[in-house]
Amino acid sequence: TQAATKRLNRRLGQQLLAAEGLWALAGLDAWPGEALDELWQTLLTHQFHDILPGSSVRAVYEQAEAALQGCLDRCAGMVVRFGVDRLPPRRHALTLYNSLSQPFTGLVELPDPVAGQTVQDAEGNVVPTGTLDDHPVAHVRIGPQSFLELHFSKPTDGAQRNPWGSQASAGPVVEATDEGFVLENPLIRYEFDGSGQMIRAWDKQADREVLPPGGRGNVLTLYHDLPTQWEAWDIDTYYQNQAIQTARAERVEPLAGGAALAGLRVVGVVGQSPFEQTILLGPGSKRLDFRTRIDWRQERQMLRVHFELDLRAERASYDIQFGAIQRPTTRNTSREAAMFEAAAQFFVDLSEADYGAALLNDGKWGYRTQGNVLDLNLLRSPVFPDPQADRGGQSFTYALLPHTGPLAGSTVRAEAESLNRPPFAWADRGMPALAPPVRLEGSGLHLAALKRAQDGQGWVVRVVELNGTRSRGTLRLPTPARIVETDGTEQTAGASHDAVTELPLTLSPYQIRTWRVHP
Repeated sequence: TQAATKRLNRRLGQQLLAAEGLWALAGLDAWPGEALDELWQTLLTHQFHDILPGSSVRAVYEQAEAALQGCLDRCAGMVVRFGVDRLPPRRHALTLYNSLSQPFTGLVELPDPVAGQTVQDAEGNVVPTGTLDDHPVAHVRIGPQSFLELHFSKPTDGAQRNPWGSQASAGPVVEATDEGFVLENPLIRYEFDGSGQMIRAWDKQADREVLPPGGRGNVLTLYHDLPTQWEAWDIDTYYQNQAIQTARAERVEPLAGGAALAGLRVVGVVGQSPFEQTILLGPGSKRLDFRTRIDWRQERQMLRVHFELDLRAERASYDIQFGAIQRPTTRNTSREAAMFEAAAQFFVDLSEADYGAALLNDGKWGYRTQGNVLDLNLLRSPVFPDPQADRGGQSFTYALLPHTGPLAGSTVRAEAESLNRPPFAWADRGMPALAPPVRLEGSGLHLAALKRAQDGQGWVVRVVELNGTRSRGTLRLPTPARIVETDGTEQTAGASHDAVTELPLTLSPYQIRTWRVHP
């Protein structure tokens, strides 16, 4: 309930972490501490019960959404200021910064005047480009905590390198078939019927089906949603037996977006609510995005989407802060039956020993995983205590990501973070000669925070292990510095290392460790 407030909460939390990582490049003296503290305090205030759960009155959400959007606008202003002050002017260029400790992969919007021009990175590699909603876009890969500078020029006949390699040089394609449409790249093939539902997914790399025979994906279903009490708070299990209808597609159109994307545009209605969905497949990835806009007009009804998978596992992995928790996919006991819906952050993954699939999101939290079905709660419409809860325009994205191997070691988390934290972008600016004060390397390790210490004395870097395994890595520093391990309150709690440029790390499953770096 109150999906807009929840999505703003997700976006602001990610933007603040990214802004901290960006401003760490500027040095201790330039750190905008008061501004960042004020933004964090506003975010945390609006995570208070009953604000973030969605169970307050209308006036609360009018104020909360204005406050959170105001913070996002201030974050955007801080990013603009950083570019003006610290990035050199460079005509016909676009510079991007990925604050994640994992690679970013995805679409970025390009300045409108570059449509039809060749886009290259600093090494001369041609970047896949295309058009989406009449705007030029590029599909990019940016290294962890790294800049990427793109240059625009008129097309030439000379041979140029493709950063995706020969396997993806053709880019994704969309084709019409007798049954509907196909979206395909060298890694995977997705088939859809005329209503926008997925009817087959063939993983070329793994040589196997993703859906079972007769199974379907992207099934948007409307349910009656009448809890016995506390309707903004509760969902009762019997809603599963009260489906009203599945979404009706009025029009499905292919989108040939160039080398950067191929897709479908689905226009339809569910209940009395018109919606538009853009289904996108890029090069070099199996991730399939479902960008959705809907004018939500239902009352005491709930909208969900599900994917039937050709997978069998007793437990699914639910993403939580700094780890994952496994929950049963069966309903064999009363305890399991009570878990008919459970919370997750960026994704839920269902995996066998050698193959799996995840359902990602950019601002939803309610999942149901039963048997071989992954199901995501998209929208509700209670009338108490806010009679207008969620009515009107809503936007969200979810994504299906099949993968080889188990969750640990897959690209699921990196793709989920790319979906939730796009890079910063500056037009007509070049790449600066700046490096982060600490750079994290290591599979399974995640940079949870990079910020100035609260007392102003050095940098604080927080690292967490996310694969549920013993993971090793390295903290790398651009110049020799003293590193001291601390607790979560930044008080000394471990060994000190003087004048080092790298520190080997070993973290146990889901361990959280923090260090202070004194330049």
